[in-house]
Amino acid sequence: NRLYKYDITEALREFDINPEDVFHADEPFFLKLSVVAVNGSVIPPSLLHQPTIIYEPGEDHHEDHESGSIAGSGVRKNVNTLTKAETDNLREALRGVMDDHGPNGFQAIAAFHGKPAMC
Repeated sequence: NRLYKYDITEALREFDINPEDVFHADEPFFLKLSVVAVNGSVIPPSLLHQPTIIYEPGEDHHEDHESGSIAGSGVRKNVNTLTKAETDNLREALRGVMDDHGPNGFQAIAAFHGKPAMC
């Protein structure tokens, strides 16, 4: 439900801060967000959303279970063996993704990966 999540629990503990303390306005700290590209340039803060603090309590350890195979739309197919209808559907879907110029669209996400070069 968020573009990017980052767990700051360990960083808070290093400074002897209880994770629940981030919700108390009288605490003497604040969050500063900075994204630095590989080439060392800093992405302008005006392009970034304000960080949202969401407290999610830790979860108990649980046994890992293997997931079974589920047939249906999640099955990968070889592009070379798609039917004409499947190929047309794929092209239309990819066009829709690439035509999304909103803040969460293809162009915005691609920009953070270097095309057009923002990094």
